[in-house]
Amino acid sequence: EKCSDHVSIFVRTSDPSVYEERLRQRDTEDEAAIQRRMRNAEGELSHAKDYPYHILNDDLEQAARDLASIEDTCFRKGS
Repeated sequence: EKCSDHVSIFVRTSDPSVYEERLRQRDTEDEAAIQRRMRNAEGELSHAKDYPYHILNDDLEQAARDLASIEDTCFRKGS
């Protein structure tokens, strides 16, 4: 199936705790900001079903391969 000139992709971690751990490891935001981002993420996760493609971002190299595969499927050159 061909896509138009854009595609929507939902990128997420396997568990919200992974996302929170990443935010904390960055050490760029205070506790209030982290909690706000976690609340926002919860709301965003409720919309995942609205996206035709999903990428699990637990392993960067695998996520990059998944993105390339979606790109190839949707925007295959010369097809």
